[in-house]
Amino acid sequence: MKSTKLSTMQLHFFFLLLIFLLLSICACKSDLLEDVSKNIDSTDQIQAFQSNSIPSGKGKTILGAKLNNPYARTNVEQALFAIEGVAHSLTPTHYYLKVRPENREQIALLDSLDLDWEEQPVDYEIVYQGEYYEDDNLAEGELPWFYTTIPADMIFPAFVPHEVLEEMVITPYYTHLTYKAFELSGNADLFEGVSTTECHFDCLNWPECLEDGVDCEGGLGDCAPGTVGWPCCLPSYALENPDECAEPGDCFPGAPDYPDCLNPDPEYEACGCVIAGGVSHKRPRGKVTVEDTVLDPDAATEGVRNVKVKTKPNRLFSFIWRLDYTDDKGCFDINKSYNSSSIKLKVKFKNAQVQIKALQQSAAVFAYQSRTFTIDGPNYSDLCIKFFRGGDNTIKTRDWQAATVVNAVAEYANWELPLPPAPMNIWIDRNNNGAPIYGVANIPDLCTSIELEGGEILDYAEFVGQFLGDLLGLTANLFNLYSPDIVLKDRANSDRFRSTIYHELAHVSHYIKAGECYWRKVRAHEFFMALATIADPNQNRDPYGDPTNPPTPMPLYVNYPIVALTESWGEHVGVLYTERKYGIVSNNYLQDLENLGIRNNFIPEGLHYDLMDGIDLTDGSNLVDNVEGATLLELYQLLNNETVADYRDDVSSSTSATGDILNLFSQYGY
Repeated sequence: MKSTKLSTMQLHFFFLLLIFLLLSICACKSDLLEDVSKNIDSTDQIQAFQSNSIPSGKGKTILGAKLNNPYARTNVEQALFAIEGVAHSLTPTHYYLKVRPENREQIALLDSLDLDWEEQPVDYEIVYQGEYYEDDNLAEGELPWFYTTIPADMIFPAFVPHEVLEEMVITPYYTHLTYKAFELSGNADLFEGVSTTECHFDCLNWPECLEDGVDCEGGLGDCAPGTVGWPCCLPSYALENPDECAEPGDCFPGAPDYPDCLNPDPEYEACGCVIAGGVSHKRPRGKVTVEDTVLDPDAATEGVRNVKVKTKPNRLFSFIWRLDYTDDKGCFDINKSYNSSSIKLKVKFKNAQVQIKALQQSAAVFAYQSRTFTIDGPNYSDLCIKFFRGGDNTIKTRDWQAATVVNAVAEYANWELPLPPAPMNIWIDRNNNGAPIYGVANIPDLCTSIELEGGEILDYAEFVGQFLGDLLGLTANLFNLYSPDIVLKDRANSDRFRSTIYHELAHVSHYIKAGECYWRKVRAHEFFMALATIADPNQNRDPYGDPTNPPTPMPLYVNYPIVALTESWGEHVGVLYTERKYGIVSNNYLQDLENLGIRNNFIPEGLHYDLMDGIDLTDGSNLVDNVEGATLLELYQLLNNETVADYRDDVSSSTSATGDILNLFSQYGY
């Protein structure tokens, strides 16, 4: 049949039709509130309260007016003058920036700095604190400004568009100096107070008077910014990091863990994590877990591995997050004690293997962060953060997706097949299922085009950006900024979702083995086949196609052999690894492997397992399975083949498979 080429206008028309189609077919519980458990130590001596409580809940954050930042250098200088009567010229300790990267290279550079990027500015009144923030002033497709706080001695890349919003002197919060800065900047009613009648902000000796035997007299004295010993001359509860200001083993008023160090607690368990005793209960410690929807109740949650847990006081003008990474059990221990009445906690889904991105956010530039947990104090030493699957298309479910993907990637990396050394960008998106698009962010020069029928040459980078950008509702420029490697849609059950994740990771491993020039042939076939099947009402809108029932018109590019090997491998690994994870708890995945047969009359999905498993003459796919002995790694080493026929020849000569190999391949049509 003579091929018919599509015009650019026709292609763009089909792009729009495909927005919610292609990736939904490419891959081949109740709405529970978050559970935050903790033990409250009622004997804690500093009882805090929030003088201006911020309403919070589900949905979108609403901001009010811009506020005068009390930590602005000039405000702190004025506060110090008001207390001491002496003018000071202070050196900034931090800068508050807003940043908008322009290209992928700038994003990668900013990501490598490991700063805390926020879309919600800190110096605005919060009318309502929701689960997420979006700037209503952004035009459609426009990148938002990102906000961050950097130390004054850090050199920020000048070529990345940014603006210094404030030169700041961030002083320890519970000091008379900070309160005076809040007062002079018009924010006294926003300052978090301490509930005591004998020690209050008007005391010159506040907050030292919180200690037993210390009255309300006195002032900063020799303990001020710029003096020798600052800030370690302050009491421990006023310090940002008290552990840096005490000798090991010291236990006295002002020591980091005083008075807990007088009677150190024994080692104890918090949410399944072993916690060392003798450490302040104001220090956030605990465990991050994720629900598994198919396991029995006793094993229904598992620790979320190697993700960043961030905390800071739940109050306005809180610029600095303190953090720790969870271990393989999901346990974390943040080296910061909080006297605030409550804290904010977020989980950032990024580590050395993967960073999760969410297209539903106003931007997917930096790694996805969970909704904000607000945790009441004063005891933060037993925090159990649990991600449950909520309803479809909810923030809660997106958090569950992100946590599940992080763990599935960690599991995959511990098995035989390789993953790339640099973190993969994995999108979680409600509209799509999966796509073998790994590598589009780094298209090498030797593969800048593909040859279509009739000798036409297509600029591949332009094609991918335009096609997938339209497909995901983005401009080509925004798609290139985001540069996803895998796109995953939510599935209701953990085992089915993991099977999809393993399937797509198997494609990444295949890419590592075969390379970009190989893999773009896979992408091109599936893209153009999807276009052609939409144009033909007799087709089932399948991106793989069926060689026994070709679409009309024929696609501009077709490569059934390479897709046969690629998609059969992805399905094989997806089901095989799901069986390793779940066995027959939720489903008989061993039987599923036996039942895999031939898809679309050309994809031999069950072939690879039949080469590995024991001889089974009653194979569930109605084939005679009389071959056994190949290993997964042996088969993986042969994936640079572009046809199943070449793969067959290498299986016969280069693996441990025994039996009638040629007959098995023949039954699959090869």
